Amino acid sequence: MNKEEMKRSCMEEIDKSRIDIIDLGQKIYKKPELGYKEFETSKIIQKTFDSLGFRTEEKIAYTGVKAFEPKKNGPVVAVIGELDSNQDGNVHACGHNIQLANLYGCAVGLKRAGVLDALAGNVRFIAIPAEECVDYDYRNRLIQERKIEFYGGKQEYLKRGGFDDVDIILQCHMMDMKSYN
Repeated sequence: MNKEEMKRSCMEEIDKSRIDIIDLGQKIYKKPELGYKEFETSKIIQKTFDSLGFRTEEKIAYTGVKAFEPKKNGPVVAVIGELDSNQDGNVHACGHNIQLANLYGCAVGLKRAGVLDALAGNVRFIAIPAEECVDYDYRNRLIQERKIEFYGGKQEYLKRGGFDDVDIILQCHMMDMKSYN
């Protein structure tokens, strides 16, 4: 496949799966979890990636999930979505549930279109914990118990070596939430 055929094929697969992608985002939206408490959200994401045939690694930064295919030579691209919610009544106010739906959509397109096999490198799909700076008492306790070293999940994953062989990281962030429903 040439580049344009790969793009078209990915978009077709994403479009075929649009209901599943939206459903995943809505399911996560309805059960928000604070940072480093994303146990159920991590299970949902892991099960979702397992169903696509990816290998998964759980608890990558206390919570969180990495989905990947066996490594081949070439550059490594990490695509990230954030797991946690805000503390104002526990809600996905800044769209992390949509980030996770996008993460899944990206994986669906690349995997089902066969593009991952054609790439000259690797793609990792990372559901990262604890982006929001909330619930410091809980995080302080985790630090005291030596379960984490950092308040933020990206920093924790970096410390644990998760990004050591990653060449580039891609992530989206939601800006206009009015159109999502």
